[in-house]
Order: sequence, then structure tokens, then C-alpha cells
Amino acid sequence: MPAIQQAIDALKGLEGQALKGGAIDVSALTKAGDALDNAEIAVSRQLEVLVGKNNARSPQEDAFPEGYVRQGAEYFRSLANSGQAAQKP
Repeated sequence: MPAIQQAIDALKGLEGQALKGGAIDVSALTKAGDALDNAEIAVSRQLEVLVGKNNARSPQEDAFPEGYVRQGAEYFRSLANSGQAAQKP
């Protein structure tokens, strides 16, 4: 992932400055922070895709299309009523 690689490169640059005993440049620190933020967003998006693939059903699958809500309710009511009629002796 390019975003993660950019974050790693930015942190390595900061590490190099620190190991040389020099003061860390504020702009380099800001660049590293931005790179980490971008990497976090990229990872989050990939995670959402993976989680979405694991979800077998969408919440919208349980909803009736517009205009068919009443017919759907009547259908399930008729199923419930036929089940009650079958249970009576």
C-alpha cells in the first residue's frame, strides 16, 4: 500500500534525524503525521471492504421495495392466520 509505505518513509526520515542528534524539523514531523493519517484512512477503507464482503446480507434485503410494503404486510398476516387455522382442531 502506497499510503503505508509513505508513512514508513516519513518515520524513517525522522528516525535518521534523531539518530544524527539533530533537532527534528517540525515540517518533517507534520509530514509524518499526515502520512500516518493517510495510512489509517487507507487501512480503514480496506477493512470496510473486507467486512462488507463477509456480511452475507444487506440490511436492505429485509425491506420491501417502495409501494409493496402493504402487500408484504398482508402476505405475512395471511401466513400467520393460515398457521393459526392449521393449529386449531
